[in-house]
Amino acid sequence: MANGSDASPKVETRKTNMTVFDLGQFDDVKLTLDVVLPPKPDSIEAALAAVGNSKDALLKVIHDGLCEQAVEDAKRHPETFHVVDEEGEVGELYTGTPVDEKKGKSINLSVLNLAKAMGYDKSLPLAKRNELKKQAFDALKGNPALIAMLQG
Repeated sequence: MANGSDASPKVETRKTNMTVFDLGQFDDVKLTLDVVLPPKPDSIEAALAAVGNSKDALLKVIHDGLCEQAVEDAKRHPETFHVVDEEGEVGELYTGTPVDEKKGKSINLSVLNLAKAMGYDKSLPLAKRNELKKQAFDALKGNPALIAMLQG
């Protein structure tokens, strides 16, 4: 090439995760995969060609995208969601104080680390592991400085 740039299109991927119950391990296993995404079409004709020149298929892709966007828009407003109890029953509108996903992961990691300091180990019976995690959670939840930091 005359200008020395690489003209090949950039391959875009999206990490997707899922959890499966593995019979060999008899436990949940978290899986991850980088899915190669199709390139963004630069015209309606290119989009139509990408779905085999089927107008119905293109309209389905457009509708699926619009639906996904509606769901993502709704997730930005947790106060419009209802709380679901342990039995799956839909209850009152959510009135809590959510934290972003990064802070939520940080809290869960802190709970696990504190539980480990209290003797938590995966080899313990499930009831004992849950008890230690609850104790760690209660200890962190009762820390006003931590709560203030998370709200800020």
